[in-house]
Amino acid sequence: PVAALLPPAPAPVALVAAPTALVPVAPPAAAASPAPQHLQPAPAAPAAAAPAACPIQAAVLELRLAPGTPPTCNVLIECADLGLTSKTPGMTEAWLTHTLAPHGTLRGWRLLGYAGLLAVCMSSESEGGAVVAALQGRTMLLSPMSAACLAAFPDDVTLTAQAQQAAIRASPAGSNAWMGAMVGVYTRLQELPPASWVAPA
Repeated sequence: PVAALLPPAPAPVALVAAPTALVPVAPPAAAASPAPQHLQPAPAAPAAAAPAACPIQAAVLELRLAPGTPPTCNVLIECADLGLTSKTPGMTEAWLTHTLAPHGTLRGWRLLGYAGLLAVCMSSESEGGAVVAALQGRTMLLSPMSAACLAAFPDDVTLTAQAQQAAIRASPAGSNAWMGAMVGVYTRLQELPPASWVAPA
């Protein structure tokens, strides 16, 4: 028979699926809960407003003469070190006597240490010009100085007039708001040390 001549049929092969590797999956991140009220950072404080310019300081600076203007006997010295010398009684006077003696005779001075300003009055216009030329850019203690002649010596009357003009310019036209600003000027003037004058020899 024909079936006897055929090779035996192969044994059936069982198909087994290979095991699939399990990849761990991270659980979904939970929504971050807000920190407790006592642990939350405090809100940033608003930036402090810049302090208003001192009207007395502004009045003194307005008295400065431009370079090239004929010199006067009044000189303004600007230096950060004046804040240090003003805290030691007699230190500013000793420095003035030593520094200005080669350039003429010192008649008087007024110190605004908090503003780093020192006004001096010499005996003549030429002496004032010599002081400006000698001190400009020179170091006082640690800081350099700036020197310029002044249109007038900054006594109380001069400073009041300068501050009043500045207050009027800053007020709206026809307004008397400048009068309120002058209250602070008078208060500040009362706090300033007066000018020191050298008795003639």
